[in-house]
Amino acid sequence: MKNLKTMVLVVLLAASLSACKKKDGGGSGDSLGVPECDEYLTRMDACAKKIGDSKGGGQLTKMADMMRKSWKEDVKDAEMKKSMPEGCRSAIRDMAKQNPDCDWGVATAPAAPAAGGGDLPPECAEYKAAIEALSKCEKLPQASRDALKQSYEQTSAAWASVPAEGRAALGTACKSATDAVKQSAAACN
Repeated sequence: MKNLKTMVLVVLLAASLSACKKKDGGGSGDSLGVPECDEYLTRMDACAKKIGDSKGGGQLTKMADMMRKSWKEDVKDAEMKKSMPEGCRSAIRDMAKQNPDCDWGVATAPAAPAAGGGDLPPECAEYKAAIEALSKCEKLPQASRDALKQSYEQTSAAWASVPAEGRAALGTACKSATDAVKQSAAACN
């Protein structure tokens, strides 16, 4: 379940922080110049080390590296950079829920009771449609569109292993991801 949420978060962040066109100017070196995002990456790296590869640490490291690379480009666009702090704060809160054994620097609410059900929530179908729409955005670089589709395919493949009691959380994750993808898609219109 944690791996599924992590994959959904990757797609959410990649989609919400990918720009259709980049501009010059921005971060340099290891620091992005956005403290909230630097904190997110630092905490991701620390969590990956803490939990180890057998519990998904390698996946967290890959996700952090992917976000670091993407965000280094995003900070070059002044408009994108303005929206990054809230996105990174939200990502920290989400990761705190998914990996409560790590120090995320935020308090987490108790998990909602699990719900049953054999089918995927309708929010996940909406998420798929939003991904398909954004992947057609010609203003978005082809590499970004390909990465978006690949991340979605990996995420949706993982949904098959989600037990019935995890479906409610899956719906919430899909809804959040859909909202972020739709915001990104607005820049392509």
